[in-house]
Amino acid sequence: MRLRAPHQGQGPAGAEAPVQYGPRIVAIIVYLHAGQFLSKDRTAVALAELFGIPCSSGTVAALTARAAGRLDGFLEQVHEQIAASDVAGFDETGFRVEGRLAWVHCARTGRYTLLMVHAKRGRQAAEAMGILPRFTGVAVHDAWAPYDTYTAPDHQLCCAQYAEPGIMRNGAAGVARVACRGGARADAGAERFCIIAAG
Repeated sequence: MRLRAPHQGQGPAGAEAPVQYGPRIVAIIVYLHAGQFLSKDRTAVALAELFGIPCSSGTVAALTARAAGRLDGFLEQVHEQIAASDVAGFDETGFRVEGRLAWVHCARTGRYTLLMVHAKRGRQAAEAMGILPRFTGVAVHDAWAPYDTYTAPDHQLCCAQYAEPGIMRNGAAGVARVACRGGARADAGAERFCIIAAG
């Protein structure tokens, strides 16, 4: 005698496999790995220790890649929002990729941050990112010369990296503006990016 299942139903929306992690656990995995910069192995260990859910580093990689693949249109929106903002910060720092020096470039506002890894540090990378060439607000950055080659935005020096140890950046009352350039528009951006505690 052969048994047949009497009923077969539809899985819930988003269920793509007979057995899988739910959307909240997937969100936690992606958050720990991509948002908190835990390695794949440490993310898997954290999931097991915090929630009692076993997970492999391969699963962390696969779920993160799947989540990234579902961001259609998101990067374009971030590009547009930063490019259209009144004030944006720009920076770069050295980074090793496969044992070779590369550069992580950052464009950010109070709400959006875009990171891009590029083999070059200078203007070629800024062009590839595509924000600074069309930005017309206040560009807050360090004193690195290639930023100043863009003439459409006003420029303001970011003082955060020049603050002495023990001086905290602070957006509250009692602030001192330091080394700002670019006129009234740049001075308006100081409240977001270029203020340090007065003491």
